[in-house]
Amino acid sequence: MALNYFTGYTLSTLALYFLNRGKTGNSEQYDSKPEELSVAETQTGTPLPVVLGRTLLKKPLTIYYGDFKAVPYTETYAAHAQFSAWPLVLSLIAAYISAPVTGHQATPATVTTSVHVTVHTSGGAGTGSGTGTGQASGAMVKDDMTGPLLNSLFSWLLMWLINGRNLKTTVQKGFKYYLGYQQLVCWSNQGMRLRAVYLGQNKVWEGDESRENHLSGPLVIPIHDENLFGGPDEGGGFVGELHVYLGGENQMPDPWMQQQMQAESVQEELRGLTPAYREFVSVVVPTAYVGKNATIPELWLEMECIPNRLGLGAIGEDANPAEVQYEIHVNEDWGLGESADTVDVDSLLAMGQQLKTEGLGITVSISQIVAARQTIDAICNHIDAVRYQDPQTGKLTYKLIRDDYATEQVPLLNEKNCSHVMINRLDWQETIGQISVTYTDRKAQYEQSSVDDNDPAVIEINQGSKAPKSYDYPYFTSAENALWAAKREAAQQGYPLATGTIEGNRTLYAIRTGHVVRLDWPAYGYSNLMLRVTDVDLGDFIDGTIKLEVIEDVFGLGKTEYGFSGSTNWQDPKKFPTGVQEYRFMELPYELMPDKDSYIYGMAAKPDADTQRWTIWRQTATMPMNSTNSTTQWTPVGKIIYDYPEFGDAIDMNGFEIIDISGLDRLVSATFPNGSPNIEIARKGGKVLLLGNELMAWSSITKLPSGNWRINGIIRGIFDTVPVAHGSGEKLFFLDPGTYANVTTGGPVCLAGNAVTETYNITTATAYSTEELNPQKAVSVTTVHRSERPSPPGCIRMSSFGVSESTKIDNPIGDISFSWSHRNKVLQSYGAISQDDTTHYFTGQLFELPEGALYRIQIFVGGIFVAECTTIETVWLYTWAQRCRDSNNLDGETRIEICTVQNGLVSYQLQKRTVQWKTPTMIDAVIDESEVLSRLALWGEPLQLTVPASEYSDLFQVAYSDMALFVLGTTAGTLTDKAILARDGRYIVPDGRIAVVKDKSSYEIMTMDEYYTFRSHYVEQQSGGDVLYIYRL
Repeated sequence: MALNYFTGYTLSTLALYFLNRGKTGNSEQYDSKPEELSVAETQTGTPLPVVLGRTLLKKPLTIYYGDFKAVPYTETYAAHAQFSAWPLVLSLIAAYISAPVTGHQATPATVTTSVHVTVHTSGGAGTGSGTGTGQASGAMVKDDMTGPLLNSLFSWLLMWLINGRNLKTTVQKGFKYYLGYQQLVCWSNQGMRLRAVYLGQNKVWEGDESRENHLSGPLVIPIHDENLFGGPDEGGGFVGELHVYLGGENQMPDPWMQQQMQAESVQEELRGLTPAYREFVSVVVPTAYVGKNATIPELWLEMECIPNRLGLGAIGEDANPAEVQYEIHVNEDWGLGESADTVDVDSLLAMGQQLKTEGLGITVSISQIVAARQTIDAICNHIDAVRYQDPQTGKLTYKLIRDDYATEQVPLLNEKNCSHVMINRLDWQETIGQISVTYTDRKAQYEQSSVDDNDPAVIEINQGSKAPKSYDYPYFTSAENALWAAKREAAQQGYPLATGTIEGNRTLYAIRTGHVVRLDWPAYGYSNLMLRVTDVDLGDFIDGTIKLEVIEDVFGLGKTEYGFSGSTNWQDPKKFPTGVQEYRFMELPYELMPDKDSYIYGMAAKPDADTQRWTIWRQTATMPMNSTNSTTQWTPVGKIIYDYPEFGDAIDMNGFEIIDISGLDRLVSATFPNGSPNIEIARKGGKVLLLGNELMAWSSITKLPSGNWRINGIIRGIFDTVPVAHGSGEKLFFLDPGTYANVTTGGPVCLAGNAVTETYNITTATAYSTEELNPQKAVSVTTVHRSERPSPPGCIRMSSFGVSESTKIDNPIGDISFSWSHRNKVLQSYGAISQDDTTHYFTGQLFELPEGALYRIQIFVGGIFVAECTTIETVWLYTWAQRCRDSNNLDGETRIEICTVQNGLVSYQLQKRTVQWKTPTMIDAVIDESEVLSRLALWGEPLQLTVPASEYSDLFQVAYSDMALFVLGTTAGTLTDKAILARDGRYIVPDGRIAVVKDKSSYEIMTMDEYYTFRSHYVEQQSGGDVLYIYRL
């Protein structure tokens, strides 16, 4: 009798069942231990956001978490057959009994069975089918029916095993994590509303719930979605409740938080005290399933708060800017808390009504501590308004810059009331052909978007050059408002507006900032020149002069009349160019030009107002000096006023003060509203300056009352550079896009793997004349494969005796441990990486050592090279014994240089640390630790050891921070080469152990390596000196 495949499968399954019946019957797989809970720590003093309008808050502050647990997540897989073989078996048994005993049929009997199998798991079911032998066809005698009957019995047994769930396995697929927590979202206010909630960037709730509807209790949002974060095979899901408290005077503490605050783990003095956080919007999540990652799920809340103290209401889904300004002034929780009497409310009402008509709303989210003036001025920049303190009322007054006047009604300035007029007009080459505006796009989940506006006429005038300029208007949330701002700026930047200063008598006393005046000045041929006042200096009553700073009003361009001045002696002044005074050339790093070929760019500051264009000249080994690039965009340049140290904060929010050499005013347009140092802007790496040879990212620039400028929000030593010291007067060049130019007509100066030496020069030009080439200004540059070189390591940290994880240690004592972080400009080329970063800021990705790279450490003592080592690790120990072995010049400065080496190329700049090592001081030589303790008891003081005078030394003191140590060893009968003189006159042979004193009652035993050197005050037959001992094996 032959067995078909189904019968064979049945027999093997049955055999496996009996072989494993003594076991559990399940196949279980277990992962490693559950993850440790990871929650971002909220720093004390972190400000809570203020919402004025409607926005999405993405980073609530976690102020409590608890009740954390991990439960293994398993899935059981089992098979189930939708077939019963028992009726067939019974029929075959009956047929077998009634059949003849012997004989065979001429035609073989066949048996068929159709089986449908369903596989069940804890996460769902799957189906399958198979066909095997079972039903006999044509069988008439027992000999022919024996095989089909046995097959049917085996089939029935298999179905019985399957349906009994004996064929199953359980697989563990990670852990499910449970956690409860509380988060603060933002400040609350009247009219606060919740519009949407996102968990893990998935919208889980949408609606419109106001604070007034939930004054005594929370809005409870139940969420039951085990697949919210991808399900069992990814991030799991969320099952629990969000208790959203919108604030208010009657708000009560959350019951779950009250229970948590009763726990014994809470500090006794805080136990039972549960804040209600009535001033804030907060979210409490009682213990819930938070997914398969041991962390708090990312929570976003779309909040709306429309200030309405003036009764102006909202503008669409945004706040009225006038209401926002007023709220900042009078709010006593987070605002200025000023009296309403200090603000001209009528001017705000007039402004608010006009903005409502224009549909120009804003949303302001204040998420960091900034000066109120910065936010107020930023709002004015958005809506094109000015503010000033009216000298007649003493109140702060606001005015929109609009076409809201009639020519004949504005004050007339002429020779009767003005004594001096100075008017200058820009050149057409200084106009801007393209304006780009970035804004917060509500339709794109409040991410940044941009709109552009072009002026074809200006582009044509400037021979195809767009001369683009960008503005940030983050308080706008719609493309329509952003485009309005772009067109406004294009109208102002796309025409050579006149600016000037006017001095007049006291009849001008009523003119204020933002007012429009018209100028009739026959000497300049002006009639009805419409000017907007930008600043008013009322002077004093003794002099009686009022000074106005003005700019030509864009709304009055068609109203001005230009006439002949009546002079017949006027001649066109020929303007000759001035040569560049501040310029330089630089081989670009990979981060600025992501290419391994070598690119060199030139930078030049505008020398004066008349000089309009600069041209780069290039001479190669095979080509004479030829002009290669010409532009009217000048590099903004300044110089620092004070010394800027090497070892400051890697991210310097305060920055430094500089003097304008040329072009700093153009940088204001690229600044976050009114100079607020938002470090996120610097992090993106688009705003770069070059100070000496150090590249820095910067956030904002602000003009100071002194006329100087302050650069804020600086990231030091970015790309392939490291921080260095800078002296007063050192020049800095701002690498603003379009203001530095390639020395070629396009492309690199040489390909990767090659180097060249070339000579460059710069000439200038006006509309009338071009500067002659001056050989004295020629600069020779040799490329150094800069873009091919690896980046130097970052995040250098030093630890020594008594000092840990410091950027710099000036006077270490004992061993020095160095650590650093990898840098890989190819894999992590986006954005500006801080010297303190250990992971990529935007992706969280760990830095990697470039393939084939290693770190080289070189040591110099007194300027002389003494040692070198290499490693691929990010830690390195330089022991004091090794330092003594490398050089016996213990008084010389030690310089450690750390660089990255790849393919034979060393990083463009090195990390350097210069130290003046201090030699440890021996307190005494002893034979055991009991003598150490007895001497500590006698000589120990709170901060130092004071050792009395003896036959061999004067009284001396050693601070614990200076590594006071006892040398342990054995007594020697006489002085030997290895013996040390102790305080009591004994000679001790060191055994390699030292007891390093930590305080007046404790010490730590350490081991000296060969050449370990220490200082002793005990000198035989001499008192008052000292001697150095070198430990030798």
